[in-house]
Amino acid sequence: MEKTAAIIQARLGSSRLPHKVMKSIFKGKNSLDLLHERLSNSRNINSTIFAVPEKDNLIINHLKAKGYQYTCGDEKNVTQRYLKAALEFNIEKIVRITADCPLVDPKIIDECVNLSDEYDYVSNNTPPDESDYANGSDVEVFSTRLLKKRSKSFTSNRDNEHVTFPMWDGRMKITKYRLKKEISDKNVRITIDNEEDVEVIRNILSFSNNIFINYESIVKIYNKLDLYKINGKYHYSEGWK
Repeated sequence: MEKTAAIIQARLGSSRLPHKVMKSIFKGKNSLDLLHERLSNSRNINSTIFAVPEKDNLIINHLKAKGYQYTCGDEKNVTQRYLKAALEFNIEKIVRITADCPLVDPKIIDECVNLSDEYDYVSNNTPPDESDYANGSDVEVFSTRLLKKRSKSFTSNRDNEHVTFPMWDGRMKITKYRLKKEISDKNVRITIDNEEDVEVIRNILSFSNNIFINYESIVKIYNKLDLYKINGKYHYSEGWK
């Protein structure tokens, strides 16, 4: 059986909201804590690993104190951080998560992992302009073997920072699949890129009082509380450029 892990990229140096992954969100937990706990409910991943810049001591010290698995590497070359984590922990299949998406649903992860037995690359959110899932529910699944191939063939700074662009933008000739929804949730924003986004996540978790709230319930609360009025002004592609 393949060893599958969620590898979560995290850093302190966001231009729009520095230290965003360290902000307290719910009951003293930050985005890293929420993801670690929520992903423990996934049936199809063996472990959760954080891939962080070697200079980000604030994150590293937090991960050490919590006993979370992690690896360190270059801040700009996120691809190499992923490869290092995969090789260091003997991972064959990677679930790529970003730390600014603390409400990623383990059920979506499991569905993507199941489909990855048939496809080289599976996601629910790429290309971003075509996604009908909420911004912040982002999941991508691919093999370490494919990531090695990508890292040798596509070496621009942009590709190394964003990791999977060549896998879904047509440059790699691979089999791929994107989850689709009958009714789009594109107007729902549950990522963390601005102070307003943090407020939205806090409102959702405070209203539900449940760290393990599922995707469908998150969307319902977002709409019920009209949270679009708080962070709806930000475009889906924030952070992709």
